[in-house]
Amino acid sequence: MESFDSIFFDPNNQTVLHPKYQSHLRSKLVLCAIDGWLLMFDTTKEHYLPFFYNPISGAKVMLPSQIQGQDQDYFLNTARVEASSAPHDNCHHDSIYIAGLMNDYCHIIFCKITSESWGVIEADEECNFLDITVIGDLLYVLIDQTELDIEIYNLNDVDNFDDENAPEAQKLLVLDPKPEINRMMTRAEHGDYLCFHNYEAICLGYDVVSEDLIIVVILYHLAYLFDHLVCHDIRGFRVLKLDRTIDDGIQLVEIQDLGDRLIFMDYRNCKVISTISLQESFRRNCIYFATFKNPEFYGSWKMYSGVFCLSDKSLHFYKPRKLNSYALIKYPAVCTWFMPSLF
Repeated sequence: MESFDSIFFDPNNQTVLHPKYQSHLRSKLVLCAIDGWLLMFDTTKEHYLPFFYNPISGAKVMLPSQIQGQDQDYFLNTARVEASSAPHDNCHHDSIYIAGLMNDYCHIIFCKITSESWGVIEADEECNFLDITVIGDLLYVLIDQTELDIEIYNLNDVDNFDDENAPEAQKLLVLDPKPEINRMMTRAEHGDYLCFHNYEAICLGYDVVSEDLIIVVILYHLAYLFDHLVCHDIRGFRVLKLDRTIDDGIQLVEIQDLGDRLIFMDYRNCKVISTISLQESFRRNCIYFATFKNPEFYGSWKMYSGVFCLSDKSLHFYKPRKLNSYALIKYPAVCTWFMPSLF
């Protein structure tokens, strides 16, 4: 089996960092970063073993290795992973919930750190799961059922669920009026390439300061070569929040100013962070994004990251000049924002 390696890149200083325990990341597949910890898989074993890992302190906390009704390599199909918390010293492992949205967008896996196995939630035939976020013991799921709504699942009884007793949505937040999301694409053909313009994708997140659910809307230009996505150019962002103060329902209201906060987002995670404790180089009211571009269009996997300012709608891309040998990345890499923590 081919191995996976991880690097740490500081976009502000354009430098590659080398944490003390970085060697422990060899042949590991990183899914996401949560509160200074990495959620990852060990790919050197016969089976994929998921665990939390702190690359600063070297601490490691194992997660359940079995999924109800699925093989262990099913873990590789996760499109997005969220957790209520990282396993800090002051957190009881029995109160930490993890959920993963699978890349068929019809299944969600979930567990506690202390669970014996992961449970599975399956979407109804007429809808798809678009995104998830976990707040305490509640799982919020953005669903596409001809129109956008949000389902809420209570994971408190996670250990009592099995193949025949999956959790059901406890509540449905009906968004009325529906958010205006442009998922109709302008099509244009250029030789063997098929291009789509002005496509909007959506991400679900949570602001721990205001306790608001948010939706980040990403404006893309896409290019396909023989039905394979080979290029996705980010052109801008919008941020919406769930307004529960409306007397006759719940609405999504566009936010023009995040206050002293910013948003970190990548392929598998969306975080709203206060800038008070961050370096001055990180700017308030901005969205910091990170992903990779496909080698079929660019010759190799290229880091694709930058910052979008909600105030003036400006878009700035990072240019990883000092990645040196790391600039050519062999594998389909997962890029995630990581904020170090010793705890």
